[in-house]
Amino acid sequence: ENFYNLQQNESFQNNKKIQELTIENETAVLNSSNTTLFLSKRENALNWSNYTYEAQVALTDDFISDASVKVAAIVAGADSSNKGYEFGLCYSTETNNFFLRLFNRKTGKQVGGNVVYPYSFGKNVILKIALQKNTIHCFADDVEVITETMGAEDITGTVGFRTAGAVSKFDNIKVYGTDEPGEQDPKDSTPDFYEPFDDLWSTTLNGWVNTA
Repeated sequence: ENFYNLQQNESFQNNKKIQELTIENETAVLNSSNTTLFLSKRENALNWSNYTYEAQVALTDDFISDASVKVAAIVAGADSSNKGYEFGLCYSTETNNFFLRLFNRKTGKQVGGNVVYPYSFGKNVILKIALQKNTIHCFADDVEVITETMGAEDITGTVGFRTAGAVSKFDNIKVYGTDEPGEQDPKDSTPDFYEPFDDLWSTTLNGWVNTA
């Protein structure tokens, strides 16, 4: 298991970069020619369950590989092998269409079908995953677009964000309900975990680790 906390040092502070993650204008920017997945290694995060996770996400037209599908995604329920449930904003270069999808990295299979989504490159959208018992609810700008029941599969685990094929941007990451099992995103509550990416030190201390 590659669970560890990132070390604070001068090169991180001066370059404002953690592996493939750069902090630009208080936003996390993932820029890699390969698939990049950052997961939170905060204490007890592997045991999180019945929680809601959201982030501001933008997929850009700055393509960095020839992959036919470009992806900017949030990940929830990730286990000790770094595999979880990926709710992604996607673009197909073959069909020239944007869509949303839920992908189960534990099985290597997509869950359900693609959901066509009206989007333009660079636009911010709030993606949200709510894990409740054995059901996954996915939202885009507070509209529920995908609901899937996972049977007996364990959907406990940590959160993260992933990019593939294009530069992607992530900001204002929030996790609700980890201290109140069964509660889904109470509007009047304070997030249990909030990451605004306002500086490198907070990112380092929160333990975002490149696992891909």
